[in-house]
Amino acid sequence: ILDNFFNFAARILGKLPDKN
Repeated sequence: ILDNFFNFAARILGKLPDKN
């Protein structure tokens, strides 16, 4: 399940702009 969550987060992070 962790993999699924990470995949989702990675997709969101990749879509969102770099806020660093």
